[in-house]
Amino acid sequence: MMTLLADNPEHRVWGYVRWSDAGPPGNPQSPESQRADIAACCAAAGVEDPLILEEQASAAKPMFLAELPGRQSAEDATETVPRPLLLALFAHFRTLNGGTLVISRVNRLSTIPWEQEILIRMCQEYRIRILCKENTEPHLFDGGQVTDPGRMFLRTVLAVMTTYETGVEELQYRHGLFYKAVQHKYTGGAPTFGYVVVRGELVPDPYQARMIRYVFYLRRRHKLSQRAIGEHIRRHKSPEDETGYDRQKIMRILNAEPLYRGRYRDVYKTVHDRPDLRILPDNDQELFNEWDPQQRTGAGSGIPSQAGGRPD
Repeated sequence: MMTLLADNPEHRVWGYVRWSDAGPPGNPQSPESQRADIAACCAAAGVEDPLILEEQASAAKPMFLAELPGRQSAEDATETVPRPLLLALFAHFRTLNGGTLVISRVNRLSTIPWEQEILIRMCQEYRIRILCKENTEPHLFDGGQVTDPGRMFLRTVLAVMTTYETGVEELQYRHGLFYKAVQHKYTGGAPTFGYVVVRGELVPDPYQARMIRYVFYLRRRHKLSQRAIGEHIRRHKSPEDETGYDRQKIMRILNAEPLYRGRYRDVYKTVHDRPDLRILPDNDQELFNEWDPQQRTGAGSGIPSQAGGRPD
């Protein structure tokens, strides 16, 4: 997308699409819906088709740091710019000393009220015309009178309402997580090796579960190091298995032993007893019995086959 700006240094009509959680195509915040809004807005205003910049980024993090009470100073800032393409687009408009910015809603720029005002003032200073699809918003930027107190008041009210709606949605999401945690259910996050998510719940992956038991077998029975376990598995694993099994991977598998024994830790750090998630047997002898006969009868490495497939 930066290349798009570099390859069109004189282009003055740009659309900006931003999403943090796109959702389905019909969602107003999805990229597809925003692109459709931008096209409709340009057609209604008689403006040429814009070039569109798109980025997946949150608008809840401020782009500008101010030295306010209780806030981090600019000198101590370590975070990167949360919406780099938007900042680059403003720099492009400043170079041209003008242009047209087309958005579906003003909250695509920012959901922080005071930051919206900064960006709108920048548009006025850089002679950027704002076109907005949302019917309730275009008049707030018309005629270049963005500093009109009445328009500033309405913009602030709308921004505060957006912040409130976002807060309510986040609160509902947290309540949902808490309810799932109370029910000992999966509360999200990337599944640990050995599990897949099926209809919103963690379930053991049969092939990965056998690989985990084999890792613990090599560790407990043969006292191999993490590096040696990884090297052995990489030499003998199924060609269909694309897992790297480097030292870090083996270490993470060994460190996840509580989960593999059915002790699930939710997002609130509460541990639940989940027998349905158990992958490792209750004692090492059961683990040895699973693999030792294959070793004694000359069945090769004993590495599991991936032919068994995965759960639906």
